[in-house]
Amino acid sequence: MESVTVRVVWYKRDLRVTDHGPLYHAARQGPVAPLYVAEPEYWAQPDAGERRWGFVRETLLELDQTLSKLGQPLWFMHDSMINVLEYLKSRFGVFELYSHQETGVQWCNRRNQIVREWCRRNGVLWREWPVCGVLRRATGAERWQTAWKDFMAQPRYPSPKTLPMVGTSPLKPEVWPETIGADPTPCVLRQAGGRAAAAQELKSFLQARGQNYFRDTHYPATAFDGGSRLSPYLAHGVISLREAVQQSRRALQTYHARRSADWVKSMNEFLSRLYLRSHYMQQMEDEPGMESLNLHKSFNGLREHQFEEAKFDAWKNGETGFPLIDAAMKALIQYGWINYQLRGLLMSFAANQLWLHWREPALYLARLSTDYDPAVHFPLTQQFAGTTGMLEQKIYNPVTESHRLDPAGKFIRAECPALREVSDAYLHAPWKMPHAEQIMSGCVIGQDYPMPIINNEDATLIAGQRLKAHLEERLDPMETARVRAAHLRSIKLD
Repeated sequence: MESVTVRVVWYKRDLRVTDHGPLYHAARQGPVAPLYVAEPEYWAQPDAGERRWGFVRETLLELDQTLSKLGQPLWFMHDSMINVLEYLKSRFGVFELYSHQETGVQWCNRRNQIVREWCRRNGVLWREWPVCGVLRRATGAERWQTAWKDFMAQPRYPSPKTLPMVGTSPLKPEVWPETIGADPTPCVLRQAGGRAAAAQELKSFLQARGQNYFRDTHYPATAFDGGSRLSPYLAHGVISLREAVQQSRRALQTYHARRSADWVKSMNEFLSRLYLRSHYMQQMEDEPGMESLNLHKSFNGLREHQFEEAKFDAWKNGETGFPLIDAAMKALIQYGWINYQLRGLLMSFAANQLWLHWREPALYLARLSTDYDPAVHFPLTQQFAGTTGMLEQKIYNPVTESHRLDPAGKFIRAECPALREVSDAYLHAPWKMPHAEQIMSGCVIGQDYPMPIINNEDATLIAGQRLKAHLEERLDPMETARVRAAHLRSIKLD
């Protein structure tokens, strides 16, 4: 009797059944073993957090139920990928490995190379499918944009109707680890994992919550309710980017027909954000190592050897004395998510006013973010730290941004209880409050709320001087031209 080849579908950041190219094609070929490997070394990396594992675990449990209804439960293993491959070889003999391509940190790249070499030595075919419109070996921004549009316009892969039983998981769901050995900072109010939660968020956003997205997403007091709330689901592939794009385009057409101006503006804004997500992913695909290396090499040596732990600790704990900075950090710790503007403000403040090399602050934000995706996170980190060389260097003023982004102080008062009774006149710079008013408001600066850890005006001036002096000595125009030619892309989608 001729042996049947099993296709092992290796799940990573694509935890879904619908619009899943590897699963679809594997199911058309024959028996499928859907596999998720909780790699101990992966979850021991400095960007890993238990809050994200909790989200992933919930998603895997629901994915297992979905796959079980199709006939084949999810295989879950808690080991190195090489040990898992050896197990699969002993179990199936010859098999094929199907997965999506992966854009990640260098640890992932090295692991994938080890897997590739193992497959070559053992005669295992490993087939990979592109994801999120990201191209391997992209050549030019214009070509990439065309390819992205084509990818998003393609029909979505349907879910397989059935999956013949290959075998049960070596580890049953009831013994899947609840903790994984990553950063244990608790996240009381993080979003729930799973396809059902993702579908509900997408539906409520496109039908109700998203009407004023073009405005609400910019302000921390309204960003969570008025934002899409899809970022953790996109980061882990619970829904595909293509599904989000296509459903949003369909909603845009509907609101165009209804002449709903706010909705049209909001859907266009959201589609631009989805496009930018792929833009950042392509940037990291083209520049491996962005989690530790400056994109623009002229910035090497700017901050790497100057790092004050006391300032870093104050920033990490939301105790800098600048209300919007502190409120942003406390919200991220509590919810596992903050909006784009606050992430940028946190990174800019850490890199410029505190003069901290961006690597450690970026890793800390990664550990706290339920929606962490390295291929999006590190390009954004470097953009706000000012090491990409593509945009004019901008140092954000935390007091000015506080007035602009939270003018009524609703967000600050919610996240920093010590400031709740402080008047609007002093909320954004409470150290200027007269002592008598501090006592009346129950917020004595230096006692109930910290004094600013730096003088913002002085720190901003010094940062600008340091940056100017460094670039006058080291700026390489050819490197600037290289980076801009490779990565500057239009965000116009029509």
